[in-house]
Amino acid sequence: MDVLTDALKTVVPTGGGFGRRSMQPSWGVCVPQGSLAIIHIVVRGQCWLTLAGHEKPIHVRAGHLAMLAHGHAHTIGSDPKVAQAAPLKQRSCTLVNVDTVGVSGTTMACGFFNVQDRENHPLLSALPPLIHIKKSDASQWLSKTIQMIAKNSQGAGGDALLDQLAGLLFIQAIRAYVESMPQPASGWLAALRNPAISPVLKNIHQNPAKTWTVASLAASVGMSRTAFAYCFKNVMGETPMAYVTRWRMHQAAHLLRAEGLSMLELCDRVGYRSEATFAKAFKRIMGLPPAAYRRNAMRESSMDRDVIRAGLLGASPA
Repeated sequence: MDVLTDALKTVVPTGGGFGRRSMQPSWGVCVPQGSLAIIHIVVRGQCWLTLAGHEKPIHVRAGHLAMLAHGHAHTIGSDPKVAQAAPLKQRSCTLVNVDTVGVSGTTMACGFFNVQDRENHPLLSALPPLIHIKKSDASQWLSKTIQMIAKNSQGAGGDALLDQLAGLLFIQAIRAYVESMPQPASGWLAALRNPAISPVLKNIHQNPAKTWTVASLAASVGMSRTAFAYCFKNVMGETPMAYVTRWRMHQAAHLLRAEGLSMLELCDRVGYRSEATFAKAFKRIMGLPPAAYRRNAMRESSMDRDVIRAGLLGASPA
């Protein structure tokens, strides 16, 4: 299993929704900063998106996808002036029924969902505020998904189909971004293409419970301990053992969300013999003790969800 796939397995979008709306000029939607990840897909027409703190709007055409993995505040509108002028402190949108939109209208599919631990997850924390996927970057998967949204979202069960597509699109957008991005100088994404560091990440991910040391990790790629430690820190921005601990905690968090393991079983799966030592490391990395994390794992960000649903999908807040 490659490192990217392994990291994506611990990413589980939950508690979201997906819907399709159609608009005709002039229109604008303001989305405030929130905790949910957001995806905009232009099914027909075009729009302009301005990220908070940025002056230049981005042109999102039919067949494109824009994803804000960290929930940054932004505006979208029918033209650059609307996208730039719309106040971020409130929502302002004029939405019309899909059957009444003329040839100048824009049809968009908008999804939103919660992705836990984005700030600390090695992959998610490395993603930029905005990912813009164009047709040339997405090969056939995006166009096929858009066709599915356009053709199948209006009939019986259409809403359920759209909701299931949100998580799939999130994963696919990340894959397309990683495959098409230029080589970064440092960070987790840079490590994926580094011939010395990528095999080490693979070893750690495949066997987090192993008693890793800097020496054993260096030996696995045929490097001296000193040279390896310097190379890893220079690329990753943290020491090899700090990454081992961080990945173990993310594996533990994923297991807490997905499986009802006892604390003893959890410690064994991620390489800890002492429950107290594990709990201390988990709280330091994840911000909560394991028991509290387990209780909060499936709690949705209902306020952000209702705000975004009302603004993007035209639904009334619950």
